[in-house]
Amino acid sequence: MKKLILLACLFLIGKGGALAGNLPANYVVLLDLSDRILQPEQAKRDQELIRIVFETFEQKVRNNLIINSKDRFRIAVAPQKSMSVLPGLDELYLDMGKVPFAQKRSRLEALKRDLPAKVARLYAAALAGRRKPADFTGSDLWLYANNNLPSDLETGYTNTWIILTDGYFDFEKNSNVLCEGHRCTDSSVLDRLRKMPDWRKALAARDEGLLQIKKPLPPLSVYVAEMRAKREYLGEMDMLTGVWQKWLGEMGVRRMKYGSREGLLKSADLLRSFLKT
Repeated sequence: MKKLILLACLFLIGKGGALAGNLPANYVVLLDLSDRILQPEQAKRDQELIRIVFETFEQKVRNNLIINSKDRFRIAVAPQKSMSVLPGLDELYLDMGKVPFAQKRSRLEALKRDLPAKVARLYAAALAGRRKPADFTGSDLWLYANNNLPSDLETGYTNTWIILTDGYFDFEKNSNVLCEGHRCTDSSVLDRLRKMPDWRKALAARDEGLLQIKKPLPPLSVYVAEMRAKREYLGEMDMLTGVWQKWLGEMGVRRMKYGSREGLLKSADLLRSFLKT
């Protein structure tokens, strides 16, 4: 009888976690490889945060006994006009639901083993020949969210979007900015808000903020990590966070959190705490 109960439990788990009521997890890590990676130790910090996300993904897979896992992990890079396709990016994606049972354990362990070196090579390629901010065109976070994010998310999954960025939508030499009224795909909204006596009231206006993403998205949680104020404006971080909060809220995101660029141990703990809840 005990064996029959155990087999029934395994069958239900294999059918998608019906017994536990858990959806498979989909982790998408978006990298902003703009001039922010010129900051001291930034590549090292990003790589540690990526490791923490993968660690969470791995634990989720193992909780599903590996062979029953349909969980997903992906590293994506925000588009940059000055940067061609980065090497090895396709190797930083693992969909356990599409891996044959006999290969699931080996594929998981192979990515765990190779991930640090592959991510390090990715950052090295992004920095190659670039030593100053003018060498970068800026990462188009909006373009990724509009063109790529809908297909990187999945209905029927617990979608978690981790964004490693300073928080700005800057284009040093890129004129490909879209606008509808005051709403644009770059950080020009911040320039206007700094001039306002009450930036919160101004940001609440219908025709203010980042250009809205109008494509439907499945439910997702968002963590914006490594945000850093570039201007010495009083309340810059609050303003930057407010712009993100309105933009994500208009996408339908209800669970979002923001982490500033602080000590690495604190940043790592904040990310772990978000991923656990």
